[in-house]
Amino acid sequence: NNENINEPNSNNNNIITIQCQPCGTIGPEASARAFVKGPSPLTITLCSNRLPNPSIDIPQVLTHELIHVYDVQYKQLDLRQCTSLAYSEVRAAREAECYDVHRFWKNKCVMNCAGVATGNMFPEDGLGGKCVKEVFEKAMNDYTPFAEEKKEKMAATTNTVTEGVMRVNGNTVSAASSSSSPATVDWIPSNR
Repeated sequence: NNENINEPNSNNNNIITIQCQPCGTIGPEASARAFVKGPSPLTITLCSNRLPNPSIDIPQVLTHELIHVYDVQYKQLDLRQCTSLAYSEVRAAREAECYDVHRFWKNKCVMNCAGVATGNMFPEDGLGGKCVKEVFEKAMNDYTPFAEEKKEKMAATTNTVTEGVMRVNGNTVSAASSSSSPATVDWIPSNR
């Protein structure tokens, strides 16, 4: 769902358009609940026909896609490369689909979600799964842009939820918040 990000964006333009529309059945949006297009304008598209429970699905897909946006904008990852996409998918699955999964099952959940997503983009000879395995441990321990104390709390507890801080239309909100209209989103990186 991420190969639509053409190039890593080095100008750190923090304006992101969020739109909601029905998604098609071919190409990168074929099975996606959301996807990112860019780099200019950078747009997160939510697939309205694949979000049956908006109160759960919208915050989850926004969190997932915003992790990818952060990885492209600040980490300069090129999500057209298998290991870069796998790295970002591990981080996104950990904070979205597997967000509140008990620690006992979290690694399996993240490995599965990231493997499926990366495998959809790199299906040849199980390449997606191999890329996920290669970067898994490092990506699981990368909590940027989330505060360092959240990483420490995650490591010290059995079922802690990590929240990111971002600004939506000038208001500071958690990464699980959503907006029903297009929003300007500014990430507040943890190193500032």
